[in-house]
Amino acid sequence: MSRLALTLLIPSLVPSLLLACSNDADGTAEGTSSSTGDESSSSTTAPPTTTTGADTSSSSTTEVAESSETGPTTLSVSGVVSDFFLMGPIAFAQISLLDVPGFETAGNTDGTYSIDGLAPGSFQRIRLAGNLDYWGSIVPVALEDESIDDFDLSQVSTMVIDLQAEALRNQDPDVVVDENAAVLLIAINQNTATGATVHLDPPPLPSTYYAPDANGSPVLDQDVIEWGLFPVAIFFNLPPGEAGTYTIDVTHPERECVVEDPQPPTLERHINLVYVDCPSG
Repeated sequence: MSRLALTLLIPSLVPSLLLACSNDADGTAEGTSSSTGDESSSSTTAPPTTTTGADTSSSSTTEVAESSETGPTTLSVSGVVSDFFLMGPIAFAQISLLDVPGFETAGNTDGTYSIDGLAPGSFQRIRLAGNLDYWGSIVPVALEDESIDDFDLSQVSTMVIDLQAEALRNQDPDVVVDENAAVLLIAINQNTATGATVHLDPPPLPSTYYAPDANGSPVLDQDVIEWGLFPVAIFFNLPPGEAGTYTIDVTHPERECVVEDPQPPTLERHINLVYVDCPSG
């Protein structure tokens, strides 16, 4: 079943499908995706020599800016920016590394993008700027010793956010989605890891978080992940803050879980995609 068809069948489930999660043959959910900030991130980057632009071609995404006898000295991250629900490309998306000046770029007409000049072994947070039609997104990426040429990003539309609020008001008529606040979308990589519980410190206020039940219907004030198709939990209306303002921890009755970005900075009208690895065995 396509994501769009799933959306039509379950219109009440909105941000749990925000930032492009798809099930692979091994039963894992692979992420793609979800403002400016004053907090300097802990990302380590190579000093930028140029700023990539909208004419960047995805055909060169596996190339590195420099190399030596011991391997590449700078790397690139590239892929496609798309609307998650319509599954079509978003042209000219404004992309940057969060709080790292000199790495600003724009997507092409077909949604392809590339960020070059990144240091091997570095941790980055990619930001997609919001606009009138889309919320901004923040997604972490860890670089090892090779460029990544299939790191797709996506954004969710304001229309979908409005549908979210409408669906949640069926459980609490006072629910609103504050556009001056931030959203955390916690996504477990393994769709077999149902039963995991997401803990947020400081604890969220009532009616500002939910997770889908086993049938995919959102349940307010639930932090246990039950839906194996898209194993996620969502926290919204969070006051924006610098890295360390919020701490995310995930526990499972049978597995050890590792949060890939446990203390992310949050920005108003932006959705943070936070991956969690809960492997079996």
